[in-house]
Amino acid sequence: MLFADVLIVFLVRTVVQLFRSHRARSWPSVKGEVTTSQKLRSACIVVELTYTYRVDGELYTGTLEEPFASIGSAESFLSHYGPGSEITVRVKPGNSECSFVRERDLYFAAHGYRLES
Repeated sequence: MLFADVLIVFLVRTVVQLFRSHRARSWPSVKGEVTTSQKLRSACIVVELTYTYRVDGELYTGTLEEPFASIGSAESFLSHYGPGSEITVRVKPGNSECSFVRERDLYFAAHGYRLES
């Protein structure tokens, strides 16, 4: 039963992330910097990144909680996105306090593709 509970929590978190990512896909992108990264204790494996970004010279902070199916994949993610790492942040037009980090943007940046804002 415990495995089923963990699987359900993982799937719900994943679907929520996919929905949010789809919504933010057309938002303009800015450079961000990871300030903290950690593995959270939860019903499933979750990595939390806290990041900062600037819009029109103003500093903002955001948080990404990314679910993982295995500890190994979570630790690999943490090794790539530790404090000081540069990431692409999507910012909601008209509301610079609302941001999202898309897994797709992280993947493209990791493989040498440059995103245009």
